Amino acid sequence: MAVQNEHTIVPPELELPRTLHDDRHRFETVDVPVVTTSASFRSDIAHNLGEKTKELTTDIVFSRAHYSMAVGIMRAALEEKLNTWLIDPVNYVTGQDWDKVVFLAKTGKLIARLAILKRLKDLFDTVVRGKSPLTQVIPVPLI
Repeated sequence: MAVQNEHTIVPPELELPRTLHDDRHRFETVDVPVVTTSASFRSDIAHNLGEKTKELTTDIVFSRAHYSMAVGIMRAALEEKLNTWLIDPVNYVTGQDWDKVVFLAKTGKLIARLAILKRLKDLFDTVVRGKSPLTQVIPVPLI
């Protein structure tokens, strides 16, 4: 079993504070915690756990491949009889910052569909990635 650690109180401006609090507790107790920034699943949280975001937002997908890799890690852990839990901090981004997430998702789709933009993105990826809107909005829920 994982060692129990204390975590900080969920900042009130984050979305889904009860679910984030529960996720943090689960992370303290599982053998294999898995974090991915591949998609939001706020609608699943609302449906399955009963907690809704303060503002009506549409779920987004950044990378099905990244999500699949995270699920693959979870499945491998379960096959080894290890406890595991998956979170995506994108779910907890504030309503105020959600537009940045949506902008990044739309930009990513556009870049993926236009070869010239994809080449430019690949050239600047190491510089741009660290300054993307996503890296600006997920540190607080990720902590």
